[in-house]
Amino acid sequence: VLLLLAALYLAAAKLGLKLALVHASATAVWPPTGIALAALLLLGRRMWPSIFIGAFVANVTTAGSVTTSLGIATGNTLEAVLGVYLVRRFASGRHPFVNGQEVIKFLFLAAMVSTMVSATVGVGSLVLTGFAPWSDAGSIWLTWWLGDAAGNILVAPFLILWAAEPWPRWSAFKLLEAAALLVSLELIGQLVFGPALLRGAPGYPIDFLAVPPLVWAAFRFGQRETATASLVLGSMALWGTLHGYGPFIRENLNESLLLLQAFMGITALFALAFAAVVAERRRVNEERLALLPLAQAARQLAEDAERRASFLADASAVLGSSLDYDATLHRMVKLAVPLLADGCSVDLLEDSGTTRRVAQIHIVPAKDEMVRDARARHGFNPSSPSGVPAVLRSRRSSVVSQATEADVTSTARNPEQLAMFRALGLRSWMVVPLTARERVLGAMTFIITESDRRYGHADVSLAEALADRAAAAIDNARLYRDAEAARNEAETANRLKDEFLAMLGHELRNPLGAISNAVHILDRVDDPHGVSATHARQIIARQVQQLGGLIDDLLDVGRVMTGKIKLDRGPFDLYEATDHALTTLRAAGKVGDHAVALAGQPVWIDGDAARIEQVVLNLVENALRYTPAGGAIDIEVGREGARAVFRVQDGGMGIRPELLPRIFDLFVQGERALDRGRGGLGIGLTLVKRLVELHGGTVHAQSAGPGTGSVFTVSLPALAAPVPRSVTPTTAAAGPARRVALIEDNADARESLRVLLELYGHEVHEAADGLTGVELVLRLRPDVTFIDIGLPGVDGYEVAQRIRATPHGQELHLVALTGYGLPEDERHARQAGFDAHLTKPVHPAAMQRLLQTTLPGRAPRPS
Repeated sequence: VLLLLAALYLAAAKLGLKLALVHASATAVWPPTGIALAALLLLGRRMWPSIFIGAFVANVTTAGSVTTSLGIATGNTLEAVLGVYLVRRFASGRHPFVNGQEVIKFLFLAAMVSTMVSATVGVGSLVLTGFAPWSDAGSIWLTWWLGDAAGNILVAPFLILWAAEPWPRWSAFKLLEAAALLVSLELIGQLVFGPALLRGAPGYPIDFLAVPPLVWAAFRFGQRETATASLVLGSMALWGTLHGYGPFIRENLNESLLLLQAFMGITALFALAFAAVVAERRRVNEERLALLPLAQAARQLAEDAERRASFLADASAVLGSSLDYDATLHRMVKLAVPLLADGCSVDLLEDSGTTRRVAQIHIVPAKDEMVRDARARHGFNPSSPSGVPAVLRSRRSSVVSQATEADVTSTARNPEQLAMFRALGLRSWMVVPLTARERVLGAMTFIITESDRRYGHADVSLAEALADRAAAAIDNARLYRDAEAARNEAETANRLKDEFLAMLGHELRNPLGAISNAVHILDRVDDPHGVSATHARQIIARQVQQLGGLIDDLLDVGRVMTGKIKLDRGPFDLYEATDHALTTLRAAGKVGDHAVALAGQPVWIDGDAARIEQVVLNLVENALRYTPAGGAIDIEVGREGARAVFRVQDGGMGIRPELLPRIFDLFVQGERALDRGRGGLGIGLTLVKRLVELHGGTVHAQSAGPGTGSVFTVSLPALAAPVPRSVTPTTAAAGPARRVALIEDNADARESLRVLLELYGHEVHEAADGLTGVELVLRLRPDVTFIDIGLPGVDGYEVAQRIRATPHGQELHLVALTGYGLPEDERHARQAGFDAHLTKPVHPAAMQRLLQTTLPGRAPRPS
């Protein structure tokens, strides 16, 4: 052993002396120091002759004399002996790496102190014998000392740790990680100290990259692997520096090596210290875990009460920390395991009668997956006689303290579930309801599968206290959510209302402005039958029609939304109704700028023909509004199975994806511009949807997005085509001129109606209030009396009642003329005694038709 050690020392010395640059006997790389220290520390100080022989032979065969070689050998041997003494005396002897403090002691005593002996004795021998000048003594001593110190820091820990600790038995994963560590060392070595990956200017500061692999080794492996990584990295750094690579290259190679050894020494020192701290912490944790069961058993009774109170306090804090009760319940079940159970779950009752599992955890991950899989496979059986369904029905807690085979068997619904329960190892369980404000919200389940504890009354009380807190948190969160939803809905409704009022104002002002302008034109033209006057009258007629349409839409949507609309149902041809609607649009000049095409075949439905035409008009006008001039609109009517289908397809601006689900909501519109060029109030599609639904049909919209156009499809129940019947045409005879009474408080409206009726050839008498109107009617006894409902003082209803109360009042024909157009308004008018009900603005043709068909053949009244 002595000779083998001497030979090993000699070989290492020869390698080190090849780098003796400042003097033939002094080198910055001296691994024999670490070999000597490790050998004497592990094998005993009796091995000092091997060190002496190896040092003597190495020096006498290299340079100097026998005298200098004896002096150097003596210094090297004393260095090793002193280092071992200091380590054994002050740094835990053969185990100097048990903690970070001992590592620092070892490296200070062995690398810093003992190495001064060798450097001092060796340099002294060279100077005293004349083999080195006194002027170079300082640089030789520094090189000698730093080379010896680096040997003790890099080589000695490597040898001591591999010899003192048992060889590791690593798993396959650990071996892969070790291989990865070696690869990273190689890459870092090449990057920092080699030519393979990075070629930078000499001295480029990338030496810090050498630290992460050492930290990895210290944290994930241990001190031995850290020492190994330091030695490997130091060897690669030495090779790279000798070949002119790395951040420590200087003009003087010895200076480069000194810088390198200083860097590697300090890096290895801190890496070993860090590894020692990590290992110490790991040992402390292992010891604590080993003692934990005994400590827990000793303190179990005293801690139970404290834990229960703390558990409820923590649970309350968790439940109150957020309104997201799914997340808080998940955190709460984590608190319950393992303090209260080996496994815990929370099931919330849904409106459909099923349950939703919002949180689940088990102390054994594999069993947690087992429970989740069983839940997914078997679902929820509300009629089950036990478990969560039974607790939800009874609203009382259920506990099984000591589960028997019969208990497990009765709980399972089928053999597969029974096998799962047995594999789970159910020993005890309890289920408690979640109730708040007399409502069952769900249930919490606690199970014991691993521990020896069994549930009792105290556990049920704790679980019920926890469930009460959880139920209150869930209920509060739901109340807040509902309040927020209501607030958001109210805010949305208010915003839509404001937008609607703004749009309504715009849509009303436009025709009113046009009418006002047309009136000014009529006031200023000389020829009442000229082109300008005729054009002005046409403008007034169109704008009045538009205003009437707006008001009709508003009234219709109000009736539909409140369910007060009545359908005059009967069989009719949907294709014919569609064609009639298009004819109306063409007559109004609304389709001239677009290519509107109708295709399909007759298909009969049962419904209100006027309302279905209204649906067609709204959809086609919507397509016209959002399709640029010159665009195509294709309309298709036909039968698809048992359904009659009406489809409108346009190539217009399309519908944004986020708007598509709300396109039939009230007041919802597409892109709005300040010019409101497309018009509309955002109620047409809502009216379409409600009218179609009243007919037992559906309507839906499709669009691939902006610029792609849209398709609206209406589907209605279809009928078989009826047998055609011959119809004898009749011709309505024109009625005679009538004596008409007009009771209206608005002077302009009264005057315009008087002039219009007189133009039709009728005799018109007027009154500006209700009392004067009653006296006028009773005196004249006209053929028809038009009465405004909103009269000042005595309203129109009372006027009608007073007239009917007279001896001749029942013979008179009374017509209500009003802006109130709801069905209840018409009923109220008839109850008051009116024969007919006209809603303003009244089209002159409609008024004339009423006068022509009123009281045919009645004798003239006396004047």
